[in-house]
Amino acid sequence: MSPLDRLTTSHGRLSDLKLIWWPFLFLKPESAGTPITWRRLLLMIPCFSAWILVGWLLRELLVGNLGSLRLADFAKVYGFLLIIFTLWFNLVTVPLWNRRARSLTESGN
Repeated sequence: MSPLDRLTTSHGRLSDLKLIWWPFLFLKPESAGTPITWRRLLLMIPCFSAWILVGWLLRELLVGNLGSLRLADFAKVYGFLLIIFTLWFNLVTVPLWNRRARSLTESGN
């Protein structure tokens, strides 16, 4: 098994966990053999970015910085998260998920 095959398998096992997709289980492909489409990707990016933004806001609340934040601060963080998730999903998640999906489809599983 090549290193890329091992990476694909490991990523696939992790991506199969419901915890990874929570609270957006509706975005998880129906099966490991179902590829992630552009439509699904375009929904994943803002949803996961917003979810992490909520976590960031809770952190700011806990450390007492929430009152000093401006709308521009929220926009910067959300914009940064959109960029990060766009890169991550396009460079890691979608290629590895779809590689496994093709492999499963070709092998008949």
